[in-house]
Amino acid sequence: MTGLSIVDTAARRPDHPGVVVDDKPLWFADLADRALVCAAGLYEAGADELAIVGRSDLDTVVALYAALEFGIPTALIHARLPAVERDALLARTPDAFVIDSARGLPRPHRPVPLDRLAPPLDSDIAFTIYTSGTSGRARGVLLSRSALLASGEASAANLTWRDDDRWLCCLPLAHVGGLSILTRCLGAGATVVLGPPRDLGPQIERHRVTLLSVVPALLERLCDDAEAGADVSSLRAVLVGGAACPPTLLARARANGIPALLTYGMTETASQIATAPFAHALSLVDDADWPPPLPLLPGVEVRIGDNRRIAVRGPMLMSGYAAPDHRPPAIAPRSDHSNDGGWFETGDLGRLATVDGAKALVVLGRADNVIITGGENVMPQEVEAALRAHPQVAQACVVGLPDPAWGMVVVAAVAGPRPPAKEHLDEHLTPRLASFKRPRAYVHFESLPLTASGKVDRAAVAAELARRLQAE
Repeated sequence: MTGLSIVDTAARRPDHPGVVVDDKPLWFADLADRALVCAAGLYEAGADELAIVGRSDLDTVVALYAALEFGIPTALIHARLPAVERDALLARTPDAFVIDSARGLPRPHRPVPLDRLAPPLDSDIAFTIYTSGTSGRARGVLLSRSALLASGEASAANLTWRDDDRWLCCLPLAHVGGLSILTRCLGAGATVVLGPPRDLGPQIERHRVTLLSVVPALLERLCDDAEAGADVSSLRAVLVGGAACPPTLLARARANGIPALLTYGMTETASQIATAPFAHALSLVDDADWPPPLPLLPGVEVRIGDNRRIAVRGPMLMSGYAAPDHRPPAIAPRSDHSNDGGWFETGDLGRLATVDGAKALVVLGRADNVIITGGENVMPQEVEAALRAHPQVAQACVVGLPDPAWGMVVVAAVAGPRPPAKEHLDEHLTPRLASFKRPRAYVHFESLPLTASGKVDRAAVAAELARRLQAE
């Protein structure tokens, strides 16, 4: 458990703030005491498996630290899921002790000797994180302690650590983006600032935040805050991932002094595996070379198959997928995604490149999002990037809808304060895209629907586009 122990970190930095929540710091020593009490309550309850309803609050953090400290395999359930979805996920771990911070943490009725609090299972599996993936059905990704440690070490090789680092966590703790902030800072003895995904600029200014992880939609909000006068000068790196980021947004961020670094990764790789170099955090954006190549982090191997699909290998890779009715550490076969030699096929398309002599990855988009229209392949991300280059388009989502003549036709949802006319968008795209890539129809949204993790909900957009166009 070296590197993921709240007790060890508290021994090294007892009086250093481990978490700031509601503007109040808690020292690592205090967090260790709380985690030990929680673990004792779990021991008294006979809990050898956990399900934590992940909220962005102190009790959830303490429960996660307790689970890591004493090796209790833990399934993470997003608190914002509809009740029926939460119940379905909890039903997949029927023997798990459920912790929901809305109901408080377990506490022992009598003192429990600490030497009795041993890991209940001889397993390296730390967390099961549920992700819908491409099938629409939630899949449990099994992440080991060693994978989380390897991921943190790879990230630190690019960013390095400073003694005064404060990482604002505005992403859900039940997702790998939020969880990885917690585990990285635990290993490094750095401070996590828990905050909501709004008013990012004021939070950064108030707490002198140095590090931040966001999805593009949150980066846009941060740009708004900076342009409204928020002081974000304490930031030294902002990791941007989880969805395609347009060059115009990256350029806007850097123009506002926001050191934004594009990243690529997924739950199955314990977050990022390729990231723009830290030294490029405020470089000018070259939208002629887009999407940009992202250097691989240390320990990551990538290969591109004949079908252009990205395959990954490395110590940060998941242990597998949990069986539908798993009891840790049961692992379902990965034959649909894994190849020989421990390679994991991601389902994304890409190509290899080099940056400053190092191997890098250019991510072209999801293979299953490809729109085939009249026999031609269209990558939605390419069309979306071209649309977002229009000054009146703040957001764009491109999907394929069934068509009897073409198989599918390209349709775009665009959001912005003043929707441009179709002929203006056509004129804008003509020099940028081949005719088969240009949308047949545009539908204006006030704002695009987002998933719980802040990504554009492509399925919801497609359904609404189909409904609106059918009604016309």
